[in-house]
Amino acid sequence: FGGAIKFDHSPSRSEFNPFIVPEQNTSSYFTERFPSNIKSLQWCLHLGAKVDNIHPKRGNKPYASQNLKPNWMSKEGFIDFASMRLFPHIALRKLCVALKHRSLPLQHEAVHIL
Repeated sequence: FGGAIKFDHSPSRSEFNPFIVPEQNTSSYFTERFPSNIKSLQWCLHLGAKVDNIHPKRGNKPYASQNLKPNWMSKEGFIDFASMRLFPHIALRKLCVALKHRSLPLQHEAVHIL
């Protein structure tokens, strides 16, 4: 009984329990993946398993990672793109600001996935 991985079994090891899967695995599994040509921006998508575990300095990462900006994106667009999912409670606000500034290349595949 149960799956091939030890964390998906019940404590009695007699049946499969899908609710025992660690949150990190669930978060990683349900985070969209960028294609290989834009894989360098994958860090912009993954938020983490729990909102409480998001590091408070994570908001600085877009500014510190400007060397990773692709050629098809402006500086303002990169900062808006990279900060879109950093803090989930203000994601909608960030989207509204990015749309108002017209900073995101809406025709690009990476923006569609974001």
